[in-house]
Amino acid sequence: MSSKTSFENRYNGFSLREASSRKGSAKAPKVELIPEVNVDEIEPKDFYERFVAERRPCLLKGSLKDAKFGEWTNEYMKQKAGDKKVNIELRANEKESFGRGKAESMTFGDFLQRLEKGDGSVYMTTQDLGTDPEGRPNVMSAPVTQLQDDFPLRCDDDD
Repeated sequence: MSSKTSFENRYNGFSLREASSRKGSAKAPKVELIPEVNVDEIEPKDFYERFVAERRPCLLKGSLKDAKFGEWTNEYMKQKAGDKKVNIELRANEKESFGRGKAESMTFGDFLQRLEKGDGSVYMTTQDLGTDPEGRPNVMSAPVTQLQDDFPLRCDDDD
């Protein structure tokens, strides 16, 4: 009898908070900004604890050492991962909010082609992660797995 490991997703979502405003203030409440993180100024462990583990968004500034993100043109990404299926959200129109559209899948190449044509009704949403033979969740999914040779998979200390 084999036992399979199960994982519980305790993630409740992330939302930007409104800062409390003074009573009687005519000013609109301030919205928390997405923090900017310079990749040269944050330790990998700190980045993991503050952003990855919390699934908190951030805007990365700078670039990872040994990364080839400059090569990520649409044509390059279509060549490397264009045939892979991705989850997308299709909105009825561009004014409809994200998160309320119809879930579909299409190839990454078709998704990029629609963006190139200015189609704002498609949004590539969270991709499903598979599991390894021991039942642990994979770290990444398509189309990133097809591009993984273009960036370091771990942050090594320079010491």
